[in-house]
Amino acid sequence: MTVIGLTGNIGAGKSLVREILVELGAQAIDADLIAKELSEPGRPAYEQIKLAFGSRYFAQDGALERRFLGELVFSRREARLLLNEIMHPLILREAGERLQALKKAGAGLIVVEAALLPEIGLGGLADEVWLVEAPDEEKIARVCQRDGLNPEEAARRLDTQMTEAQTRPLAKRIINNSGSVEQLREIVTSLFNELSAT
Repeated sequence: MTVIGLTGNIGAGKSLVREILVELGAQAIDADLIAKELSEPGRPAYEQIKLAFGSRYFAQDGALERRFLGELVFSRREARLLLNEIMHPLILREAGERLQALKKAGAGLIVVEAALLPEIGLGGLADEVWLVEAPDEEKIARVCQRDGLNPEEAARRLDTQMTEAQTRPLAKRIINNSGSVEQLREIVTSLFNELSAT
């Protein structure tokens, strides 16, 4: 059994790499999905976020207004640090528990995906780290298309993350996602087969 820590900036293509690995037979843990689940009503982060940021970031039905809160945390460093202080330990614990469950179930290859893999501490759960890279202009364009942001907003979010140069020394394998989906699939399939053969 091997655990891959999959990371890269927003818009780099991590989720697509994860999806390809799952198609090839891997099991996956998505840190973004965990974060969303943990901040739902009744879950561990919900009241902490409300206490820290106020009820104005919550809809009338009680749901967290993620985009509204996102505008704050990506424009104010102190707000981002406060949210990370709440979320990161909870994400790390939940991901660790899910990882142990998958190990007990006999999973052969497990992918833990997180843009903030080093910051959260999830890299410590992995046997090796894979970094997905792409040119900044491509990442910004993808984020604008995916999230409906303008280029300035997307660039600001990208600027809050570790650069590829900072993350590269942590990675055993680097995946260049500046080409087509077919090219990416070939790269990931080759890495998967290489890993499966060891």
